[in-house]
Amino acid sequence: MSAPAFRLLPHFTLAFVGLFTIAFFIFAHEGLYDYDDYNYARYAHQLATGTFDLTPEPGHLDYTPLHQRLMVFGPVALFYKLLGVGIFTTTFWPLLCTFGTSLIFYLLYRQQHPVVASAAMLLLGLHYFTLNLSIYLYPDNVLMFFAADSAAALLYGRRPAQAHPVWWGLGFALLNFAASLSKETIVYYLPFYLSLLLLDLWHRRHGKFWLGALSTGAFLLVTYLFVYQAAAHDLLYRFHVIESVNEVRRVSNTSTGDIVARLTYMPLQLLIGTGLGVVLLLVLVAAIKSNRLSNDARFWLALAGSSLAFYWLGSTSLSYYNPNSLLPRMLTPLLPPLCLAAGFGVEYFARTGRGGWLLALGLLGCAAWLRSSISIVYGLLGAFLPLLPDYYPWASYAERWRDLVRTPHFLQALRCL
Repeated sequence: MSAPAFRLLPHFTLAFVGLFTIAFFIFAHEGLYDYDDYNYARYAHQLATGTFDLTPEPGHLDYTPLHQRLMVFGPVALFYKLLGVGIFTTTFWPLLCTFGTSLIFYLLYRQQHPVVASAAMLLLGLHYFTLNLSIYLYPDNVLMFFAADSAAALLYGRRPAQAHPVWWGLGFALLNFAASLSKETIVYYLPFYLSLLLLDLWHRRHGKFWLGALSTGAFLLVTYLFVYQAAAHDLLYRFHVIESVNEVRRVSNTSTGDIVARLTYMPLQLLIGTGLGVVLLLVLVAAIKSNRLSNDARFWLALAGSSLAFYWLGSTSLSYYNPNSLLPRMLTPLLPPLCLAAGFGVEYFARTGRGGWLLALGLLGCAAWLRSSISIVYGLLGAFLPLLPDYYPWASYAERWRDLVRTPHFLQALRCL
C-alpha cells in the first residue's frame, strides 16, 4: 500500500465508522430500555423545567448515584430545551460521545500513525457494545469520551515540545472533572495518573503541566464539595450516597471460591466473550515489542494495563470488598487505551508481518475456550491470519490473494463455508 493511501486511510475509516454508527443509531433504536435511562431522562426533564433537586434526602427515590451524574443528563436537558422532548433527543448525547471518541483517535494519530488511528477507530467503533450503548441514555459512552479526552490531554500536555503546558493541565483537570460527573468509574485511571505524577515529581519535569492540573483540580474539588455543603450540609454527600447503595447491594454469603473465580478467570472470560479477545491479543503483540515502539505506544499500553488491573481487582466500596460488575458496559472506560494500544500492535504487524502465528493461535484458543456463536468469528480470524506473509505484507498482499483465489482449493473451501 502506497504512502498516499496510508495517509487517506484514517479519513475513509472515520467516515465509515461515523456512517455505520449513525445507521445503527437510526435502525436499531428501540426507545427507553430500563430503570437507568428512564431516570436519566426524567432528571433531564426536571433540569430543563427547573424542578431538579440536587440533594434528595436519604430514603428518597432519587437518593442514588444516578442522580449525581450531571454530565449524563445535563446536555440532554439542553437538547430538550432546543429540540423538544423525544426519544432521539434523549439519546443524541451518547451518540455524539460515541462518535467523538473515534474522532479523538483520528485527531491524535491521523498524520504520524495512520494505521494506528484507523485500527483503533475500527476496533472501537465496530465493537457491538460501543454501538449498542450509543442508542441508550446510559453513562458509559459519555464516560468513555471524557476518559479518552483526559488521557489525550495528559499525553499532549507532557510532551517536551509543548508550548502551553499550563493550559493543557487545566484542560486535563476539567476533563477529569467532567468524567467524574459522568460516572465514578473514571477512578480506573487514577493509579496511572498518580504514578505519572509521582514519576514526574521524582524527575522534576513537566512542572508547569502539573501546576495547571493540580491547581485547577483543587479549585474544582473544593467548589464541588462546598456546593454539597451548602445544599445538604454534607461535604461528602455523593460519597455517602454511593456507600449507601453499596451497602444495600452487599452480598454477605459470597464464597471463597466465587471470589477466587472473580479475581482470576472471570474478567478474562467477559473480555473474550464480548469480542475483545482480538483487541487483547493485539495489545499483547504491542506489549511484547514495546521496546521497539514509540513513547505514545508505551503510554497507552501502561494506561491499558493499569486500568484493566484496577477493573479486574478493584472494589466499588472502601468499607468491604465489592468487585466491579462483570457487565460489558462496565468495560467502556477501558476501551480507549486498549484500542489505541491494539492499534500500535496492528501497526507493528503491518510493518513487519511478524506475530501472525501468535495471533492465529490466540484466536483459535479463544474460539475453543468459549464454544459459543462468537467462536465462529474467532475461528475464522484465526484461520485467516496464517495466510498473511511473514514479511512486510502490504506490497505483495494483492498479488498473494489474486494467486490464492485462482486455486481450486480456495473455491472448494469457499463452497464449504
